[in-house]
Amino acid sequence: MPMKKNTTHLLSTTALALICLALMLSACSGKESGPTASTPASEATAQPTAPSTDDDSQEQNSKDAKLPEYLPSDFPLPSDAVIGTSQSSQNDGKKAALLILTSEQDMDSIVKLYKDYFEGLQISMDSQFVDERNIILQCEDEARGHSWSIIGGKTAASDDKIIELTITWSEI
Repeated sequence: MPMKKNTTHLLSTTALALICLALMLSACSGKESGPTASTPASEATAQPTAPSTDDDSQEQNSKDAKLPEYLPSDFPLPSDAVIGTSQSSQNDGKKAALLILTSEQDMDSIVKLYKDYFEGLQISMDSQFVDERNIILQCEDEARGHSWSIIGGKTAASDDKIIELTITWSEI
């Protein structure tokens, strides 16, 4: 059993590091930066791509952004979501997805959307922090072998009108 704890700890640490990197990168990009314009989620659909191999990564960060290839197809997005970053990768045969999006929906609606999704899958939260400005939801679905993290908050540059979310999903 100690190996399982060490593996879980390593996966959690890696996921946290990826999330921090994504947050740092997204903080440096702004809507007015030009060539990285985004596409509303209503226009974003998954596109088939060539099969991935280990350590293969596909990243999109443009006006043609689509949902990550490996993000589960039933994962909900706010109706006004604008995708900024969409990435799928495989490492050691494990699939992972990163999605960074913005929405003008209120925090209560965002929290309800994702809590309802996880409750519908009968997944309990391992960690959660929610207030009027921030959301952190983290959980593992051992039955399906999935790990989720949703971290976000209101952006100061938008006068608190826009919420940016960083969503990571991976196989465990």
